[in-house]
Amino acid sequence: MSYTVETNIKICKNLSSDAPISLMNKIREARGALEAFVQAGVYPPGEYVISRKGLKGNQAVDWDTTGCWGHSLVSAVTANALGNTGWDGNHLNLWVNRTDKAPVFKTTKDNDRYYLALSTATLGMFTSEG
Repeated sequence: MSYTVETNIKICKNLSSDAPISLMNKIREARGALEAFVQAGVYPPGEYVISRKGLKGNQAVDWDTTGCWGHSLVSAVTANALGNTGWDGNHLNLWVNRTDKAPVFKTTKDNDRYYLALSTATLGMFTSEG
């Protein structure tokens, strides 16, 4: 079933590989909302990805060749359990990232970033719970 045309907004393969159907439905709906935001000029055109918390350092893989940006369910649960990742948030949470890392988003604290929590990026239309 096709929900939207992925002109700008992609879905991380790690996320789609093991997310439950209910979560994938939410992600597809959020993708549609984000595509509409790009079409309306809220966000500039370009490539974005919805993922769980992005992988860092030696865990990171090449987005262009793999289509993976963030954690799988297993790696997010493992990172949460270890608790020594240098970030104290929930690695299961959903994020929207600009793949070229151009700072196109404003955080709730008015900082420029290339990533935002899904809830903030969609102006509260969707939660970031993943």
